[in-house]
Amino acid sequence: MLTARKYKERITLVLVSTTQDEFGKGVASPPKDVLNTFANVIQSSSNRVRVENTDAQQEAFRFTIRYTDKAFNVVRWRSKEYVVQSTTDVNQEGRELVIYAQKAE
Repeated sequence: MLTARKYKERITLVLVSTTQDEFGKGVASPPKDVLNTFANVIQSSSNRVRVENTDAQQEAFRFTIRYTDKAFNVVRWRSKEYVVQSTTDVNQEGRELVIYAQKAE
C-alpha cells in the first residue's frame, strides 16, 4: 500500500555506462541523469574501514521509490553519489522499488 508523503527526499537516478576504446580499455561515459524523483531514505549501515593506508567511511543507504523501469546504476542524493548494489521490486507488484546503494569516502 502506498502512503501519502512517504517519499520526502529528492533524489536523481543516474546511468554511467562503460565502453571500450580502440585499445580495449574500459572508458566510462559521462553520467546521464535518468529520472528525478522522491524517495524514502534510510541509512542501513556506516562503517569505518582502512583502505590503502587511509581511513574511509563506508555508508550504505536504502532508497525506496515508486517503481520505475528506467536503467540506472547510481543514485545522487544531497550532492553525493551512491553506487547501486541491488534493487528489489517490492512484492513483485511494480509499485515500489527498493534500492540498496553504497558510498565509500
